[in-house]
Amino acid sequence: LTDRIQNGGTEVVEAKAGAGSATLSMAYAAVKFADACLRGLRGDAGVVECSF
Repeated sequence: LTDRIQNGGTEVVEAKAGAGSATLSMAYAAVKFADACLRGLRGDAGVVECSF
């Protein structure tokens, strides 16, 4: 997981053949993941995040 997070931006740039990056979408995904983790640690019920 750590490797995929660290190299995710590189994978996107390679997939887009250098035509762009995914900085904002990666930041948004990180915030959603962190928020879900914190809600789960707090004990909130029904915390669900999709992954693919």
